[in-house]
Amino acid sequence: MTEEKNPNTKIGKKERNAYRWAAMMRDPGLALEVKPASGVLAGQSQVELTVRVYSDCWGLYRDQIMIQIESLEPIILDVWVEILGAPLYFPAKRPDGDSPVLWMSASDPTRKVRARNASRSRLYVHAYVICEHADSLPGESDIETKSTSFSEEMDTGIELYLAEDYGVQDDQYYKVEPEVCTVDPNAFNSWTVTLMSPGHGELAPNSMILLRCLPLDTFGDSWYRPDPAPQLVYLKQTVREGQLRLSCREVIAKLSALDLPFGDVLRIRKRFRIQNVGNGPLNVTAETEAPWRIVQEDRQEHGLPCGTGCGCYQRATRKRLDLLPLHLEPRSSLEMCVEVCCDAAEIWPTTAGAPPCQPPSYPPRRRTVTPLVFRDGDNLLAVRNIY
Repeated sequence: MTEEKNPNTKIGKKERNAYRWAAMMRDPGLALEVKPASGVLAGQSQVELTVRVYSDCWGLYRDQIMIQIESLEPIILDVWVEILGAPLYFPAKRPDGDSPVLWMSASDPTRKVRARNASRSRLYVHAYVICEHADSLPGESDIETKSTSFSEEMDTGIELYLAEDYGVQDDQYYKVEPEVCTVDPNAFNSWTVTLMSPGHGELAPNSMILLRCLPLDTFGDSWYRPDPAPQLVYLKQTVREGQLRLSCREVIAKLSALDLPFGDVLRIRKRFRIQNVGNGPLNVTAETEAPWRIVQEDRQEHGLPCGTGCGCYQRATRKRLDLLPLHLEPRSSLEMCVEVCCDAAEIWPTTAGAPPCQPPSYPPRRRTVTPLVFRDGDNLLAVRNIY
């Protein structure tokens, strides 16, 4: 497949330099450029050579610059280049260049960290959860050296990794998976982080994920890649809670007996919106009682043809419930529908036993108040009266 580029598209200077260096890149990951590449050197004069280096992978490289002069032996200069850098690139990296921060919460206890292997070396990555501590100073070690009488080396199954003191390895509050994985060059990998909140309103201590990258391609002809410095992802827990807001203070439905046909049933529906204005998900349960019901409408098939070819469309199916669980994501809203059902026989005037000329006698005016309750587990979030 050939990619065609629009000749009118503007390419920045940095992007043009990247294309130029990519064409010069050799297999270990290093490109060397000397300017001027040729010229005439007059007698008793000198010229300054500028050496530029570009690399897409960390490591220690050795190269040579050969200067050829007519009628003379070539001059060979050895060039040693040390490239420093982190192999993993995080799309969520902070603008100031510091390590990214993953914010966790009890309402959202599982999140993912995504990174790309920006080098040309395959990586074998270990993931550790480190808890920050203030008991010991950086550089201190709790390892006690003791002499032994064994002359032969023994395999204890314990791997000792010496690095800067970032904290104590602790998976009491956070768990990361996978703990070990292989990431190919220019490939993405995700680590799943799970928060195990201490509960009782307490927050987990600040921690971090330490990613130790081991190159699987360590050396070759005139190049070597040592283990890079570990990379960090900070873990911090914050309080994220949902907050319920209703679009009305009360719901009122007024009925007149003169509007009811005899022996029939009249249904009146009222609609309002509920909102989650908090920064965390909200799980609530709406509950009411007779004569009101909560209407759950299924609109997935609403507006679709009925399938018989008659030209009519399906109507939304409705369920009438006394209790309805609801889930609202942060900054989202839902439309609620409540319904009252009135039987005309209950309020129609009675004429049995009355004289023929006596006007009908209506029952006294009746006013009912029904609570509509929203609960979050055992907590009462809101109550609205329905009249």
